[in-house]
Amino acid sequence: MSLQTLITAHESATFDNAPSGFVLSTAAEGVGRTYEFAGEQPLTATGAPVGDNRGGLKITGVAGVASAPLFDTAKKFAFEAKVAKADVTSGVMFVGVSAAAATISATTPLDVANNDIVANSIGFYINSGDLDAVVPSSRAGSGDQVDKASVSISAGEYIRLGVKYDPNDRGIRYFVDGNEVASESTAVPAAGTLLRAFVAGATALKVINCDYVAVAVKR
Repeated sequence: MSLQTLITAHESATFDNAPSGFVLSTAAEGVGRTYEFAGEQPLTATGAPVGDNRGGLKITGVAGVASAPLFDTAKKFAFEAKVAKADVTSGVMFVGVSAAAATISATTPLDVANNDIVANSIGFYINSGDLDAVVPSSRAGSGDQVDKASVSISAGEYIRLGVKYDPNDRGIRYFVDGNEVASESTAVPAAGTLLRAFVAGATALKVINCDYVAVAVKR
């Protein structure tokens, strides 16, 4: 299973009117597809075009996009999203998978007040203390959150954030632009936990642009 084997499916979204969510098959059915958010050319907070973007989903404020439950931690899965943060001096963000409800808020899937991700989450987040870096992070149930070394980002530049999970060794692998940057095998949601795909922002976020979300789940 690799992200290179994904089939392509498109969901259109205008520049200023992001869809409330995207419907994905359940993990039991097995899925491999890319959801590409098409729209006008997104701009940075200062009005400049964003990198190599072909048009995408614009997320501002406490908002985002979440799938129906898709990932089952009893099975292998992979997730990747291509995102750009227009400003790296304000706003927090989570990109990854979580058991949180699909409704985006200041406490889902990020606990903004405490700079944490919520229980049963795997992915990358930006906290208010380090706004120009993404932190690979996971948390299982009521256990402690485990953060890995942060990866710096630049305003308006696209970055691919990916996660691969294998239940055979309870292993999480984190990827940035296709390069593995960290791994984790302890702070892993219990087998059989159902997770959603998330690209979410909260509080004083200026702009997140999302080009696509790619997912793969073992049958």
